[in-house]
Parts: sequence; C-alpha cells; structure tokens
Amino acid sequence: MSTHRARLIVATLAILLAATFAFAPAAHADRRSALSGNLLIKDTDDMFFFPHTALEHVRLVTFDLALGGDDPTSGTLPNDALGSTAHFGSAGLVFGSEATALGLFTHRSDTWGALVPAYYLGGDIDTLSGTSKQAGLDLWPVPNHNRPTGGEELLNPLQWIDLLAAFQLGASPLGFRLSVGHNRANSTTDADGDIFVNENTVWGVNAVVGYGLRGALNLDIGAEIGYGTQDWLSDQDGDPVDVSSATGFNFSAMVRGFSNMARGVDLGFTGLLFYRSYSSTVDYENGASDGSDSNLFGIDLGAGPLYHIDDKFNIAAHATLGFQRYFQDDSVETDAEDDVDAPGTYGGQFTTNSVIIPGLKISGEYRVFDWLWLRTGAQYFYDFRFSSYEPDQNTITDESLTLSGFRWVSGAGVVWQGLEMNGTFQAPFIFSGPNFIGGGSGMFGHLNVQYRF
Repeated sequence: MSTHRARLIVATLAILLAATFAFAPAAHADRRSALSGNLLIKDTDDMFFFPHTALEHVRLVTFDLALGGDDPTSGTLPNDALGSTAHFGSAGLVFGSEATALGLFTHRSDTWGALVPAYYLGGDIDTLSGTSKQAGLDLWPVPNHNRPTGGEELLNPLQWIDLLAAFQLGASPLGFRLSVGHNRANSTTDADGDIFVNENTVWGVNAVVGYGLRGALNLDIGAEIGYGTQDWLSDQDGDPVDVSSATGFNFSAMVRGFSNMARGVDLGFTGLLFYRSYSSTVDYENGASDGSDSNLFGIDLGAGPLYHIDDKFNIAAHATLGFQRYFQDDSVETDAEDDVDAPGTYGGQFTTNSVIIPGLKISGEYRVFDWLWLRTGAQYFYDFRFSSYEPDQNTITDESLTLSGFRWVSGAGVVWQGLEMNGTFQAPFIFSGPNFIGGGSGMFGHLNVQYRF
C-alpha cells in the first residue's frame, strides 16, 4: 500500500469519526471530581443537595465506579468475592417528564449529609472513597465515644431508602430527597438456662429540600435536616445491665446563585450555614454513669467569576471566607456505691474556633474535540485555629496555630451521542503514563458512566 493511499484512508476514518461525534450533546455529566469540587460549574451531582435540579436530568441512568483506599485483604473490607470495589461507588436512575422527576439511588456516600461535603470537598472522588471521613466531615450524627467498653462497634446505618422527587411549580422548581438507614447486631445466648443478651441498633433519617428561583438572578437553595440514634444494651443473665444511647442532629442550608455581568461572564456566589449536635449517655452495671455533649457550628460565604463559552470552555474561580466553632463537654457523673468513676470516661471541656481565609477553588475545562473535554482544578485553604482544653478545674491549655492545604486534580470526559464518561486521573498516570508506556499505575481514580435515554 502506498504512503499516499494510507494517508487517505487515515484521513477518511478521522473525518467519519469526527462526523459521528459532532452530533454529541454538550457535556453535562458528573465531572465535578476533576474540577476540585467547584460549585460554580453546574453538574448532575447538584441534584443530591439541590434536589429540584433533578428536573434537568430526567431519563438518566448513572454509575459511579470508584476504588477504595483499603486492601480487601487488610480486614477493613471483607475478603470475599466483592473484591476491591466493595463499598465504593453508587448507581441511580432518574425518570419522569418536564413537570415531574423521580430518582432512585443506591449507595451514595453523602446520604447522611450532602450539603457540607459538597461545599468543602472535591466531589465524588472524595465522598465515594471515604475521604470525607478522613477530613472530619463524616456527617453521620452519632459520635464514637462514651459507650460501654466491651469492644462493641459503633454501627453506621446501612442505606435502606434514597429517593428524589422534583416538581415544576411555574418558573420555580421544588425538590425533595429522603434517605433512611438502619443497622443492627443483636444476639441472645441460652447457656443451660443462663440468658445473655446483647443488642446494638442504629437508625438514621435525612431529608433535603431544594427550591429554585429563575430569572435575572438565578438561585438554587437547599436545606437539610438529619437525625440519628444508636442504642446498646448488655444483659448478662439478669445482672445489672450496661446501657448506652447516643443521638445526633444536623441541620444545614446552602445557596448558590449567578448574576450575568457580560456576555460569557457570570458572577457566582455561594453561602453555607450548618449546625450539628451530639449527646450520649452510658449507665454502667456498677451504678455509675457518664455522658458527653458536643456541637459544631459553621458559616461560609463565597463568590467568584465564571467565564463560559459552552461549546469551548468553562473557567471558574471561587474564593470563600468561613468560620467554625466546635465545643465538647465530657461531663462525668458517679452514682456508684463505692464512688468510683465510670470506666472509660472522658472529663473536661474542649473548644476550637477556626477562621478560614481564604478558601479557594480554581477550575477549568476545555473542549479539545466535539467528543473530548480536558479538565483540571486546584483547591487551597488557610486556617487560623484557636483551641482551649480544660481537662479539670485547675488546668487550662490554650493553643493557636495556622494550617494550610493545597491539592490539584485533573481528568477527562468523553461524550458520544447519549453516552458520557467522565473520569478523574490518578496522579501517577499523569506523570508516569499507563503501564505499557511508563510503568505507572491505573488511569482513573474515579469514573462516572451515564446515559441519557
């Protein structure tokens, strides 16, 4: 085959491929993970904290494919046929019409608090791989302290229900998300008439309401409320029992808005308000008891420009100012006849105040071809932190320090007719290449696949 003919065949195939992809829709798939979680660039994940936006994604099936950071043989994950993909990822379906949308989702990791992780973290690559827990943003509202000390586990509720519903009310859409979870580990043993009972039960309910205002000022508003409880009981054949209970409550509200400044330029702004409270008590078999109360309050405001040419690029810079206050009071009550402290108690009070100035996310995506998008984003924060610890009435420790953090992410999206695939690259892949080139690791740390039908 001549060189001229070979070039002609390659050119023809390239033209046919380009013609095929030219009819693909604009990329609106889940790509926030590759944009460092920037809220100013809209995404399908908006529907989990602004559930009214589900109306924009009717007739959609979506899959989040994620790998966890734990080896399934380490004991953290079950060493069975589930393999390393166990417990990481999600799937869902949205159906309905222009006026009504219904969604059914499974295994979303933001079930017990969607708004705060959406505001602070980097998208599904964080929440679906457990990074939200590492960042202290695991919003399941039951604390892992002040419970009987016999090695019992703090159960997290298993997702039972995760539903979305949205309705078009004139020009203002309204949406709801309901999540319900339950878990238990109960046992009763009859040892020749001696009855031993151990019970550990947990319940959780979380609800999100979303409302949209459309006009010169485009607003999305979300409000969330959640409640969780855990009860543990140990009854050793009629002897005095150890009883532990913990309850938690969380509330958060978030707003995102856009105001057009010029052609291709919007001013975007965000706001977040959240509150969490915990309470736990333990009654021990020796008559002693202890308990703990804690709460967390936070407020954050942000703004920045969004530059967009829909068929070419989107660039967003989002700067924030935030304040958080955490307080914990580990009070001790000793009712035992021998006046001994309850086992495993924690005494004193702890307070910490944080001022985050600035928080910053800069993100951009560029359309290389009709079918290919390249994305990257960076996130930075600078935190002034002031803490006070009072373990007893005679000792107080005050501490002040500054913290900062920076990270970047990058990814790509492929669109072909109704099929969209968006992935976030693993860092070694970018610098080392795939195994057959540079001996690097796998390509994606997180991959979303979805189809609009």
